Amino acid sequence: MIPMPLDADELVALHDDMRYGPYLMQPSVQMLDLDHGLISDLSDRVVDGQVDCKLEGKIATRSLSLTLVDPAREVAIDGEDVGDGALFYDKMISAGIRFKGPRLGRWVRIPIFCGPMTNGGRSGYTAQVTAQGKERLATGMVWDAKNVTAGTKKVTAISDALVATGEDPARIQLPDIPGKIPNDILLERTDNEWASVVVPVSASTNRQGLYDGRGDYRLRVWPDDPAVVFTDGNGGTILTHPEVKYDQYAGWNGVWVKGQRKPTGKRVESVLWLPENHPCSPWSRKRGGVPFRMAYVVTNSKVRNQAEADDLAERYLRRLAREIVNVTADVMPNWLLEPGDVIAFRTLELGNIEQVLSEFSLPLLPGVSMSVGATKVLQRPIKNRRNGGRTARPTTPTRHHRSSMKEDRVA
Repeated sequence: MIPMPLDADELVALHDDMRYGPYLMQPSVQMLDLDHGLISDLSDRVVDGQVDCKLEGKIATRSLSLTLVDPAREVAIDGEDVGDGALFYDKMISAGIRFKGPRLGRWVRIPIFCGPMTNGGRSGYTAQVTAQGKERLATGMVWDAKNVTAGTKKVTAISDALVATGEDPARIQLPDIPGKIPNDILLERTDNEWASVVVPVSASTNRQGLYDGRGDYRLRVWPDDPAVVFTDGNGGTILTHPEVKYDQYAGWNGVWVKGQRKPTGKRVESVLWLPENHPCSPWSRKRGGVPFRMAYVVTNSKVRNQAEADDLAERYLRRLAREIVNVTADVMPNWLLEPGDVIAFRTLELGNIEQVLSEFSLPLLPGVSMSVGATKVLQRPIKNRRNGGRTARPTTPTRHHRSSMKEDRVA
């Protein structure tokens, strides 16, 4: 989940405020230059907005959609003259929410997006803005060919690649972990640092690399346990009937771990399959009595005994089982969640289903649900005829009461 500058007790208080309420919240949106310098605060102009998050394979992305009140054309997305064209390509948007509840007792800002503006337009008295995550800034051509030599530490290669795209070293948060690049990485003129170095090298550390809501690049251990459990019924946090779909995930329904090869030629192995009652298990997909088996192969030379092999196989199978299930529902928002987090749905009909959070939408305004399993189309505000088509801007925080809502976390 999004790391916050809070101690353990304060973090518990924030979770409880978010789960039970009542609380105050308001959007917090700023326009920045590409070096994170503040240009203007747009928070009181926001009339609609959301952040869409996706995890595709190992790559996490975010996108932002905003609708702003701008009757005097003060938001710098274009010039006074149509011929001036766009003025937003050298700007970024930082977006989040300001939140205050009785348990924490003070305002905190939860950052959920930071990235360059990619589109801007106007309709009447409103301006529409879209932006993409900061990984977009790392996709420019290398132009001058370079070589990342074998033996370079992986974290050094990642950091150097991001710095080469103009990233501030202070915004690269990497752990001091072992591991070196086994082979040279040659970058030609039209290659880019993101696709050629950052993504593959980060994946090779068996950690998740992502730009977070602050605009910092982090490497984190892939989440293993559910961060949040959404429940139905009276006092639950599921707002719409959950729809469950299973993706065959390229046909995998088992895991085969192969460990270090011994001098005798043998090596430790472990094989695990999805349970028989799982809709994608070998037995559920059998034909003519013959199970359909497709094992995802994991080769790890650090596995030296059966216990380690069994543990690794179980971890991969749990991840596999979470990645092939997709539960779609609207739930009470939790602004601390990130793509790649593990969540669970617990209902009388479904039982307990865990899934990797691979697609969801976070609202920037109160009274709007969080979409899990799919992203929603942002609804543009309807013009108020009595106000000459002008949509009123929010000027005060909105209170949201959730005393009847319940949301449990799994330790």
